[in-house]
Amino acid sequence: MRFLYLFLFFIATPLLGFAQKPSEAHKIVLHYAEGAPETHPKLVRNLENILAAAPDTELVVVTIGMGVDLMRNSIPQPLQEKMQALEARGVRFEVCENTLKQRGLEKEDFLSISSYVTAGILALVELQKAGFTYIKAG
Repeated sequence: MRFLYLFLFFIATPLLGFAQKPSEAHKIVLHYAEGAPETHPKLVRNLENILAAAPDTELVVVTIGMGVDLMRNSIPQPLQEKMQALEARGVRFEVCENTLKQRGLEKEDFLSISSYVTAGILALVELQKAGFTYIKAG
């Protein structure tokens, strides 16, 4: 019986210690290529939900193609305010410059919280190599 207690002590103790370790913060990159305006609030709500569940999550949204419309100055003011609040919490919003060239758009047409990457697809690859989990968001 004494052997059983010693066995359980040496086996269970490391397992309990492992179970109590805090999990590492998540790193997520969302690939957004959807231009339909009705999908923009859904993406923003998803970002808010992620941060509500895991506040330390590092989030990057890479917009390409029609998805860059999410970042345009013309989106409704309430949505802009939610996105600014997300940016204040550390969410990065990246816009593909190749898309801007192809669509004849100017950086002045975009929200000030936008950051720019030369090639959105390449940015997605680099973020995944840096340990980000890839999510196709639209």
